Amino acid sequence: MVVYGLRECIFSPANNEELLHRLNEYSESQNQEIDLQIRLLHDEKADIEKRRKNLMDVVENGDGIKSIITQIDNLEEQIEKINNRIREYEADKKDFTQDDLNFIKGLFTSYIREECNENTLTFLNETIDRIEVGDVIDVKLNKNIKVDRDTKKIFTD
Repeated sequence: MVVYGLRECIFSPANNEELLHRLNEYSESQNQEIDLQIRLLHDEKADIEKRRKNLMDVVENGDGIKSIITQIDNLEEQIEKINNRIREYEADKKDFTQDDLNFIKGLFTSYIREECNENTLTFLNETIDRIEVGDVIDVKLNKNIKVDRDTKKIFTD
């Protein structure tokens, strides 16, 4: 029940804007890393394309021998591999939407229960101030977590 209540508090509509903002801040830092990798791949690709062009110029001048043609083929394979890696990096870029937030909310309870690792425990420690157990269980959340009226009703009904 505590994990379910925590999920409802964290993913309360009052927190949606802040959650999306934080997710997209994180995503932006990841996207910057991806962009750096893509720039490095483009530089590597440009170097390979230059070498390929130089070899092709040699072949066009009639000096083409079989080993040069083989080198050109190898360079073209390297270019294709780089293009594939660039496409993979581009596909990894992400901006989060409300649908993503709903998806994360749907997985939250089972994730917290099943993934009891250092990251999960750190998250819980930073979110929950204390839990008081008496006739009722009272969960005190750390500041900056807003809860709307509809979510509060879950705990009073």
